Amino acid sequence: MNYLAHLCLAGENDDLRLGSLLGDFLKGNLERYKNQYNPDILAGVRLHQYTDRFTDSHPIFLRSRRRIDVAYRRVSGIMVDIFYDHFLSRNWDLFFSEPLPEFIDRTYRMLERNLDVIPPKLRGKVPVMVAENWLGSYGAIAGVELTLTRLSRRFKRRTNLASGTAELVANYRDLEADFLSFFPELKHHVEKN
Repeated sequence: MNYLAHLCLAGENDDLRLGSLLGDFLKGNLERYKNQYNPDILAGVRLHQYTDRFTDSHPIFLRSRRRIDVAYRRVSGIMVDIFYDHFLSRNWDLFFSEPLPEFIDRTYRMLERNLDVIPPKLRGKVPVMVAENWLGSYGAIAGVELTLTRLSRRFKRRTNLASGTAELVANYRDLEADFLSFFPELKHHVEKN
């Protein structure tokens, strides 16, 4: 799952939500961060890791990855993560009562309030994330394309990730059906944790 899913699955506690976003930036043994981050933020990082483990090994997620052309094998997991955030955005009202724009606005305000505890690698991205409305952009194909392009720049070795939007378009109905089967299971799994 990508940013939108991690944030919404963390619930209402701002520290848990912040930690759920930091899960991509705080790696290794979390004990080394205990003097830097409060227990709720670290619990959010653990939730992020828990969510990723469940997702990456789930049969439906793996089926979605197999739908992607073999030319994208190396990056198919990343692509499906982004595609699932697209489908979450498009089907938000099926899962949450708070309107998506309000959730996004509340999330951006939370990030701006916590800039002092956000790792530098993410801190510099927050103003851009807010200005370009990254979380809101997932709902449009063009937003998915921009996200994949942005992500492709992070790789040291050249990838074809930036052209991956064609796979979303080509497999749209099947991928959306996968997401709609998968997300309730993920949500339930996280809520019982």
